[in-house]
Amino acid sequence: MPRSAASSTPSPPRERATGAGPGDINTAPTEPEFARFVAGFADAHAEVGVGPGLDVLARPALEGLGIGLIRIDVVLAGPGLRPITEVEACPPVGDHCLVRATVEIDPS
Repeated sequence: MPRSAASSTPSPPRERATGAGPGDINTAPTEPEFARFVAGFADAHAEVGVGPGLDVLARPALEGLGIGLIRIDVVLAGPGLRPITEVEACPPVGDHCLVRATVEIDPS
């Protein structure tokens, strides 16, 4: 079956972005391993987050407080991406707060 001229024309190069997603890395920013792990990535909380970013709740005695005690859940943006928002929400049940971030393709 013959191909049309449009289908045989190569597509123009597209800009590509690389990145990493959220993760429970079990390493707090105060530990030396954290800096090595996130090297080359933008930590969404460090870039645009508000407050301490604590996301692991104490169990069970302090679970109902709705605040985190340490930070081990992160959203990392790789080269070509930039964080624009990052927030935490601590549910009344469970041992981790929810971490949500928005990233965009970096136009620069």
